[in-house]
Formats: sequence, C-alpha cells, structure tokens
Amino acid sequence: MSYLGIGRAEIKRKCWKLLLALICSLSFTYIAYNTTTVEQPQTSNLLPTRHVYEYGSESAGACNRNIIFYEQEFVVLKYAIHIKKDVFSITCKDTPPQYAFKYQWDNTKPLQEWLQKLQTATSVFQTGAIYPVNDIPTFVFKRIEAHNLYHTMCEWMNVFYISKRLQLSPSNVDILFIDERPGNMLDPVWSTLFRTVTKADNEQELPVFGTLIWSMIGYISPLNNHALNDVPYLQEFRDFFLDSFRLKTKTKLNCKQLQITVILRRDYMTHPERQAIFGGRVHRKFKNEGDIVLTLKNNFPEANIAAIRLEDLTMLEQLSLITNTDILVGMHGAGLSHVLFLPDHALVIELFPLSFHSDTYIHFRTFARWRNLKYLCWQNTNQENEFEDFYTKIPKNIVDVLSTKANALLCGNM
Repeated sequence: MSYLGIGRAEIKRKCWKLLLALICSLSFTYIAYNTTTVEQPQTSNLLPTRHVYEYGSESAGACNRNIIFYEQEFVVLKYAIHIKKDVFSITCKDTPPQYAFKYQWDNTKPLQEWLQKLQTATSVFQTGAIYPVNDIPTFVFKRIEAHNLYHTMCEWMNVFYISKRLQLSPSNVDILFIDERPGNMLDPVWSTLFRTVTKADNEQELPVFGTLIWSMIGYISPLNNHALNDVPYLQEFRDFFLDSFRLKTKTKLNCKQLQITVILRRDYMTHPERQAIFGGRVHRKFKNEGDIVLTLKNNFPEANIAAIRLEDLTMLEQLSLITNTDILVGMHGAGLSHVLFLPDHALVIELFPLSFHSDTYIHFRTFARWRNLKYLCWQNTNQENEFEDFYTKIPKNIVDVLSTKANALLCGNM
C-alpha cells in the first residue's frame, strides 16, 4: 500500500473505509493526491527523432515523463485514467504532446487517434481524494481482427516483446480491451497467457493505472515484418506460449511413425462482418479434402494423419497436436500461424489458390524461415482447379509430388 501527499493519521482513518476494497483487490494500491506534490512538467511538443529505428527504442518523454514515446510504435503512460472508450487522461501542465506514429495504412491509426483525444490537466486528481491504483502494468488494445489467429498472434507477440523491452514479466501484465468486438474462440487464450483481462465499458469504474501501455497494433508487429532476417525474442515467445499451456514439443523424428496434420477450412461465422461481406463463406478451401487425405495415406502408409478444423478444437487441443506434428499441410490462412509451434525438425506444405500469389503472401514461408523449418509450397495456375464459393481442387499428382519431396527432405527417402 502506498500513499502520496497526506499524513499518517489521515491515512489510518481512510484505510478503514477502504478495507473492503483492499481485500477484494490485492493488486491495487491507493494514492491520496495533493497538488503541492506535483513536479513541473517538461516540454511536451514532440516529433519523431528519426525515421529509421530499432523496434522499441525510446524516442522522447513529456509531461514530467508521465507519457513516454517508443519510436513511433507504442506509448507508456504513468498514473493514467481511462475516461471512456479510447479517451485517457494524465497529469500535464502543458498542452497535449504532438507526435506522429508509424502505420502501414492511413485508415488504421488507433494510437494517433488516442493521442489526439488525450486529456491533460494540471491535476487530474482532486486534492485530498483517494484513488485506487492498479500497480500491474496494463496493455491497452483496440483489436481490429480479434477473430483472426495470425493477427491476434501478432498482438500476443507485441505484449511479450514490449514486456521484454520494458523489463516486465509477460505473464504478470494485465490486458484492457477498449473495443466492442464480440467474443470468439481466441478470447480464453488471452487469459491463459496474461494475468487478467478486462473489457472496458462506460458503466465500469476502472482504477488509476500506474503504468498504462498503448500497445503497438498487430499490423506493425515484428511478426508481420517479413523483411526481417530474424525476430527478436521469437524463441522466448514460443517457449512462453507453450509453457503457459504446460506443453513441450516433440524432440525426435521417427520416420516410421510420422504425424501429418492437415488443416481444413470450412465455412463458419468468424465475425459479424463476414455475413455481410461474404455471406459467411470462408476463402481458400479444399474442394477435394477426402482425396487429399487418401493420397497422403497411400504415400505415407505408416503415418498417423489427422485432418482437423481448428475452430472445433480448444487452443490446448490445437497445440497438443501441432507440437507433435512432423508435416503440417494447409491452404494459406491464419491457421498456419501454428508453424511457430511445430517441432524443430518439422516440414510445412502451404497451398495457394489462383487468386492468392505465393510470392506476395509470404507470412508462413517467413515463419518457417525464421524457425529454420523445411518448407514446400504449391501455387495453382489452372483456372479449372477453381470452383465457386472459394474452393480449390488440389490435383492428385500434385499431392504425390509434394509427398515425395517431403519424404526426401524429412527422412532422406526418394
């Protein structure tokens, strides 16, 4: 319990009134604010110092360092109050700082918008009042593609990466959602990885946040920067993720008992917009699932072959299978984010329909490269293999060729 700016006797009296609240939330401390204790803020008229940067390098602070900018990507606020939705407030005697963030698309600028709405005042606290303070560093998210495993993986990586840069424990940070995204099957994973998850609403009174982090969005995650030769903390993130589910990966390859996993894509409602835009239909689906699995069984008669729909499995069930998979097969899609959790010896086969070019959509080829995994892909170039409702037929001879190559690369058999 820490206090700011009031006497010991006053603390004692107010503590009795707050006893119940303290019991309910051991992670909170309380501050009693006295304006005489506020130091003068520093200048807050800031611009980025350079355009070529290292991920997470600090560029400038303002308002007596109640706000700190980390090179065009994320922001740390001290003793911040959440007013409503994407409006926050901090103590600052100057005008709100000016800053330009780095974004890939002009229409997706959450941090820029938050900064424009940031409220500042000489004191955001009333003199003599006591405020509960959440001492646990808290990451703020306005999720854009909350239903998508790849983009959510980028956001999980961002929390881990920023935590490491700020010397925080990733498993001991809180998450605050300020979006209105409906619940989805990825929501429980947030609670498994991090300490607590809160979804803000206008009726809910939140504490003062001792450290509030405006996290960089998934689109500018290191995982989404496919030009990188390697990703900082990638192995540590992988270990953290699997440790959170108490899982380890297979370490030995047994070519007489291969585990081959085929990820199937079928129509289902991932999010409300899909019904309006695509009528609930999913892109990049196999037209001939049964033929593909049968051909793989003929080519690998001793292997165990699992054809799965990720949406039918919990994350624990998905990871339990993926961490023991020797060959992962799938159409280009978010499910191949699981390349991150394959064993070190594994091989990936990625398939592309006519309208998705393998030289453009290099997400999972890059994941495989970062992890030094073996990788094969096939690009459809024949319109006859494409069907209505986003189905693609994979010819048997293609599956045969890929099987031969995979066997040679993995087990040295021709």
